[in-house]
Amino acid sequence: MEENFILTVLIAFLASMFLNSYFMHFVLDHLKQRALFQPDINKIGRKRNVPALGGIAGFGAFMTIISIFIIMTAFDKNPLIQTNYLLLSLLSLSVIAFIGLVDDVLIFSHRILKPLLIALACIPLMAVNLPNNLIMHIPFIGNINWGIYYAFIFVPLAVIFVSNAVNILAGLDGLVPGMASIVAATLLFVSYLKGNEIAIIYFAILLPTQLILFYFNKPASLIFPGNIGTLFAGGAIAIGAIIGNVERSLVILMIPYFIHFLFYSRSFFKFVPKMMGRLQRNGTLKCPYDKCYGLTHWIMKYMRNSTERRIVWRLILFEVVIAVFVIILEYFKIPLF
Repeated sequence: MEENFILTVLIAFLASMFLNSYFMHFVLDHLKQRALFQPDINKIGRKRNVPALGGIAGFGAFMTIISIFIIMTAFDKNPLIQTNYLLLSLLSLSVIAFIGLVDDVLIFSHRILKPLLIALACIPLMAVNLPNNLIMHIPFIGNINWGIYYAFIFVPLAVIFVSNAVNILAGLDGLVPGMASIVAATLLFVSYLKGNEIAIIYFAILLPTQLILFYFNKPASLIFPGNIGTLFAGGAIAIGAIIGNVERSLVILMIPYFIHFLFYSRSFFKFVPKMMGRLQRNGTLKCPYDKCYGLTHWIMKYMRNSTERRIVWRLILFEVVIAVFVIILEYFKIPLF
């Protein structure tokens, strides 16, 4: 790649890091002033109240930096990105983040409402992907072309699943931004291997939103991401993968989330399982149910000395292993599917 483009990516990354840090301090101060807190129930000792809605900072910084980048490309004779494509994709992402904010404030009473609203938010993204096709290679069968079903089926299902999967895995400090950072960094590297400039810029701006949030959200958390933070992280990752044509890598990186969803669905959606554990006197967390309704519950039940910090880092390590597998597949161009 050209040196100018590499410099552009570096500037975008650093600008996103700086603005995310600034916005996070700004949001944190204002949440404290307005007493917008949630209890931190996974800690031994005196109960803490932690500011919520930290995802506002990441979403605001991401939209600001990427909007500046789009404006700058308008003056470039040889633009690096398809501006209209990116703008419509960002429209879908903005609606998804807004759905998360509304859920934080009003709390949707019907669980099906959130996926339905996200499906509606995908309409601009579906429209812009109508000319695109997804071709998957199935061993012993050959290539399968999704055709028009890519826009109408794969795109909305991918965004709905990834955004909600990230959302339902939340509950422990640092878990959402920690795993999302690994996913975003992996997709950034895969985009680099494929030479996809639009995806490289996108993930270079997205990655700092999760790194900064992880710094503030790691145990013991200074701020919670809220539903706006979880839905934004999942929606942004899915949309970025679609923009960059790195859907195969996304599917593999979602394996931990898919396993978690299988556990979660054991409730048959009759109730909402809480990912938090039952705090013990020694600071460890015990599974709050007889059955495991998530990966966090499985670790609490079957792995010893499962404190909140250890559970989070075990799941992040699991995502790192998956990420290494993805990088090997893409680097050596192994046709798994």
